[in-house]
Amino acid sequence: MSIYVIDCHKNNVFKYHTTTINNYIMKKKFDNEFQEQMENQLIRFKEENQYLPSKSPKKACFYSELSDNLYPPVKHGFLQYILQYGMPLHDYVNHVRSSQAYCINILYPMVALYPDALLEVLSQKTGKHLSKILFYEFEYSPETNILGEWKSDDNRPEEYITAVDLRIDTMDSEGHTVIFLIEVKFTEADFTSCGGFNSTGNIDKTREVCEDSSKLLTDFHLCYLNGAKLKRTYFDSDFNPSMSFKNSVFQKQCPFANNHQCLRNHTLARKLSQTHPTYFVLLHHESNESIMQWWNKYKNILNDDKDLLELTGRELVQKSGNRLFEKYYNDRYTLKI
Repeated sequence: MSIYVIDCHKNNVFKYHTTTINNYIMKKKFDNEFQEQMENQLIRFKEENQYLPSKSPKKACFYSELSDNLYPPVKHGFLQYILQYGMPLHDYVNHVRSSQAYCINILYPMVALYPDALLEVLSQKTGKHLSKILFYEFEYSPETNILGEWKSDDNRPEEYITAVDLRIDTMDSEGHTVIFLIEVKFTEADFTSCGGFNSTGNIDKTREVCEDSSKLLTDFHLCYLNGAKLKRTYFDSDFNPSMSFKNSVFQKQCPFANNHQCLRNHTLARKLSQTHPTYFVLLHHESNESIMQWWNKYKNILNDDKDLLELTGRELVQKSGNRLFEKYYNDRYTLKI
């Protein structure tokens, strides 16, 4: 991961790692037409609405400073949030199509400026009367080793662990805590795939269940990550292939091979729900059809998806009722074709 340095004596300017930019340029491609159209739209916004010049055509998709990639009314407050809580930044946070920037530009205004509007949306989605935001954390990962991803229970790693873009704890009308784990997808075409399925160490006996997933129905510990090699707890006695998913999808290749992120985030929500009701939420751009296809594929293999919710960026921004916030979203994130 690239290192980002915050210089408090230079107005909290974030400098982007040059190697990361060059690596992106070398391998730049688009997975679909939506990504290309959105990138062109965002570059035009950067140059024509923000009057920010590009160092070269190849680097036009990058901002020189993180603050320029943030919604102006909240950028200073959010830079302070990063400093105060040590929030990790994505490698490509300065890219015009950064999903982390998209997350910040929508959700930070909602929690900081328009919490009542956010609570109203979440209340409508859940059928609960939510009255207050108790806590929120961007780039949330569990405080304890509940997913078995740490090398030891006392050694919390910085990388390669399950995290969600935002955790929000709310209180309902009866004083109970209700938790929301929000994963944000902007122009991504899919969710992340299974590291165990793609591991070079997953061969021979441990590989068999990846290609014949019916074996998971009788023993989920045969999974490379969940017992055969590593000690992850993505499956447990309450949430596993035979109990929680439609058995008919476990025939050939494992159904989580190409969409493991939904499983990991969902199982994290299930484990947190042992203490408080918890929802796994997808926040996506309203024109991103590809990510919704993958989301619906995951929902369709579940026996029960009542703890999964979806929201669009436009839906939240419109609910804020703020004219400038809506104009910013329309000018920047609405495709002009």
